[in-house]
Amino acid sequence: MSRRKPPHSDAEAPASPIRKAALCLVGATVLVVVLMNALPPHDETPFQWAWLHGALAASMAWATTMPRWWVPIMLLFAPAVLLALTLQVPPLVWLAAGLLPWLVFRGALRDRVPLFLSDQPAISRLLEMITDEHPVSVVDLGCGTGGLLLALREARPIARLRGVENAPLTWLIARIRLAKSAVDVVYGSIWDEPLGGYDVVYAYLSPAAMPRLWEKARREMRAGSLLVSNSFEVPGVTPQRVLELDGTGMATALYVWEMGGPPGPGTQVN
Repeated sequence: MSRRKPPHSDAEAPASPIRKAALCLVGATVLVVVLMNALPPHDETPFQWAWLHGALAASMAWATTMPRWWVPIMLLFAPAVLLALTLQVPPLVWLAAGLLPWLVFRGALRDRVPLFLSDQPAISRLLEMITDEHPVSVVDLGCGTGGLLLALREARPIARLRGVENAPLTWLIARIRLAKSAVDVVYGSIWDEPLGGYDVVYAYLSPAAMPRLWEKARREMRAGSLLVSNSFEVPGVTPQRVLELDGTGMATALYVWEMGGPPGPGTQVN
């Protein structure tokens, strides 16, 4: 039996990785400047100092609670800037390079939720829990480019489907793919989406997001509805079912929690 934690507001977002990254870069810059002024003159090139800056920033990122994929970003940031200045890269290229990651990976930057796309084994397992005898309502939190919703629409025509995505480019791709499929795809934060009206809540997020998702689901989801997490468990909370995947992709299993009662029409946990 899981220990109940004190409820908290969904407005309490996790600490921003962007802020931590900025602090790492500033800290590395200060250290490099101090070393450049404290050490006697040598023949170090600007690129050598840039790599030292990257190593310091990456070490700071590694020593903090930042996601590990930030480490190579910290390592390469200063050398990449110096290379771009050396090659006289046009400002528009800089703008595109900075804008594209935000358009695609906004969820990772804001909520520590990277872009994970559900593959066919996960879709097939999810369909085992959704029949087509009743118009089951399903929401995909962080629907990415809409592949899972498109597959659900084709396999379960009468299901009521909705996707929520907060990365602009992937949301736009999902909207275009699902424009003629009677699937509602909304742009916004998954933490602002009310969960009380769904029979199945599906999420493929990250370990960092699961405690917050569980608290939200426990407060909002109705008895008998199902919370399904692709690959990531809720710490300290045992799922009713674990549906193993075939292991050929990144996803490992679907973890299923039944919220406080027997499943509603069209869903099953047996």
